[in-house]
Amino acid sequence: MKKLHKKICYSLILLVILEVPDLFLDWDFYIEVMNSDQPEIKNATEAQISILAFSVVGSVTFTIETMNLILVMCCDGCTYFLPGFFSLLSTLVEDIPQIALALYIAIIEETTITWVQYGKAGFAVFEAIIRTLILSYYIHKKNKLLETLAEIQTKDLKLKEKKWVAVVQLLFFLIILGGSGSIFYFLLT
Repeated sequence: MKKLHKKICYSLILLVILEVPDLFLDWDFYIEVMNSDQPEIKNATEAQISILAFSVVGSVTFTIETMNLILVMCCDGCTYFLPGFFSLLSTLVEDIPQIALALYIAIIEETTITWVQYGKAGFAVFEAIIRTLILSYYIHKKNKLLETLAEIQTKDLKLKEKKWVAVVQLLFFLIILGGSGSIFYFLLT
């Protein structure tokens, strides 16, 4: 059980390292969009409302994901969400839409709003690369374990579910990586 606590503690530290700056940049991006003098951005009220909504969703998902990991650590595995599945859900309902909105703003603006756009896109690239590397290692490790279990003819459905959650999450982070790269393209051209 100590090994599980150690892994969860590392997951919690990684979550804080990757998500707190992202959360800060989300809210700062919303403030910068609201304070923009560019007519294309001032008239994009749906985008402004969406950016606000996804900043709120990001705050809520960060809080729930943090509490979920703390519950797993403190209650010896008692939790309402499988941590990997919740992270996948958070990526789908918060990270991908935010990257899409940031890309939309980068396309319609005349000039770059502020450094926040570069920071947000750069941090999204950094986060996607880190998570892609971690997920690739995790998937590789689960494949090896599944091969070992197959050799001794044991089926572990939970292990297969965890592996496929990680594979889908990896695909989502590749989408985020592509969207972030596109933001840089539009900001620099």
